[in-house]
Amino acid sequence: MNATVARQDWKRYVPFAGRGYAYRTARWMRAVAARGLVLLHLDRLYLRLRPWRPWAQVQIDPQASLQEAVLFPDRPEVNDALRELHATVHQTAAQLPEGARVLEIGSGTGLYVKELEDRFDVTGVDISPAMIDTARRECPRSQFVLGDFLDLPLEGRFHLIYSISVLQYFPASTLNRFFRKVHDLLHDDGILLLQYPRALDPLDAWYHKLHYVRHPPQRLERIAARYLTIQEHRGSYTGDCCGQKPHPQDALVFGQLLLARKSRSRSAGRQTSGNSA
Repeated sequence: MNATVARQDWKRYVPFAGRGYAYRTARWMRAVAARGLVLLHLDRLYLRLRPWRPWAQVQIDPQASLQEAVLFPDRPEVNDALRELHATVHQTAAQLPEGARVLEIGSGTGLYVKELEDRFDVTGVDISPAMIDTARRECPRSQFVLGDFLDLPLEGRFHLIYSISVLQYFPASTLNRFFRKVHDLLHDDGILLLQYPRALDPLDAWYHKLHYVRHPPQRLERIAARYLTIQEHRGSYTGDCCGQKPHPQDALVFGQLLLARKSRSRSAGRQTSGNSA
């Protein structure tokens, strides 16, 4: 049976009212498949190019403040957002016992580590040697490890893992690895505090900028929920930023805050599934 006869035969048995729906469904399915292929190839390109690697060669201006050195400009709304985040980190850390182990992913110049090292055993991870050197000078009582978080063999477990405006440098295909590793590094009942720039429109989810990926909150929460119990997921800045044009440096102002916890039951469940595999 040739294609023309098959098409005529199909039309004979499909009601006329349903043909338009069938055509639209077929077009929609083809569009979804094409979008998936485009994202897959972009993600592979992202991993091949590793566009976050320029951070490894970044040089810090000696005249810049610790805030400006990590590309947080000295603007009123950014300063307000930073104050809110500092308060959130402190409130979360207040739940921990004295001397608890804390890990910061993307510690930069030690903006947050500096305020925590008096009470906790803090470890910072960053891919930039210049950032690590600055953080070691600013936070002499803390430990800093140079390298990519996903590849580093970190020892022991932590009571709190937090990351501020760093997740945008992790491509979508690595998010499962990211949350799996966070889960494995956390103590039972340990806490994850994650701040990241959210997708502001559908184009952001299509790798609008190869070096700066804005993840859709719904997708990220679905992935995180496979490994952790989500406790809160909201905008990270409560101030007024309406009418402003988003900019890559506005990761704090146009950001999202995820607070999650590793539950004992979820940990046992993942161990069981791992053993059965």
